[in-house]
Amino acid sequence: MTSNMQPAARDQGDAERHAASWPRPQRLCWLAILLLAGCEHKPDARDIRPPTARQDPPAASPQVQAPRARPTQRAATTAIEVQTSFEDVGHAVDVAQQALIENGASQLVAVIDWIAADPSSHIGSLQAIATDAAGDIRGRITAVHLLGQLGKPANPALLTVLATTEGQVRRKTAEVLGGVRPVSDPTVSALVDLLRNEEVQTRQTALRALVRIGAPAKPAVPEILALMERETNRTVREQGHAALKKIDPRVTLPLEP
Repeated sequence: MTSNMQPAARDQGDAERHAASWPRPQRLCWLAILLLAGCEHKPDARDIRPPTARQDPPAASPQVQAPRARPTQRAATTAIEVQTSFEDVGHAVDVAQQALIENGASQLVAVIDWIAADPSSHIGSLQAIATDAAGDIRGRITAVHLLGQLGKPANPALLTVLATTEGQVRRKTAEVLGGVRPVSDPTVSALVDLLRNEEVQTRQTALRALVRIGAPAKPAVPEILALMERETNRTVREQGHAALKKIDPRVTLPLEP
C-alpha cells in the first residue's frame, strides 16, 4: 500500500513543482483544480500575499466658505431739476437761499444768470430785500450775495445797504464789497469808516475787506495806523499789522501789533 502511494505522491509533487513555474493565471487555475479534487496542497509563497490594509477614504477637508460680499448700498441719487425762471426777485432770492444751504451750485448759477440778464430791473428789488429790517436775515444776506455777483452795476446799491444796515447784513455787505471789481474810491472810504465802528467783528471784517482789495486800498493806511494806536483788542491790532503789510509793504509798521 505504501509502495503504491509513494509514486502518486511523487507525481503530485512533481506536478506542483512544474506548476510553480507557470504564469500566475495558470497557477491559480491549477490550485482550483486541486481544491475541487480534494487534494491537499501547500500554497506557494508567491500565491500568498499579506492582506491589504483597508484604507478609509481621506476625510474631506472642511471647505472654508469665502465671506459673502455685502451688497454695496449706493446712495439714491435723484436728479435735481434746475429752475431757470422765477416769478419775481423775491422768488429768486428764496431759491438762491435754498441753493446756498444745500450747496446747489447749478441752481445758484441759474438764479444769478436770471438776475444778470436784466440787472437794472432787479438791483432795486434786491436792495429793498437787503435793507428790510423786518425781513428774514438769511434772505437779506442772500440778496447781498446776489448783488455782489452783479459786480460794478450793483456797487451803489451795496454802498446803500452798508450805510443803512447793521450787524450780520452790514458785515456781509462789507465782505462782498471787498470783492467787487473795479474798486471804487467810495468803497474804500466806506470801509475806512467801518474801522471806527464800535463792534469788534465789524472792524475785523472791514480790515479783511481792505486786505482783499490790496494796493487800491492805500488811502486807508493812515486810518489803519490810527486804529492800531487806539485799538484795545489784540486780535484787531494783529489784523491791522497784517493789513498794512499787504496794502503797502513800504509803510513803517509799529514795533508791536
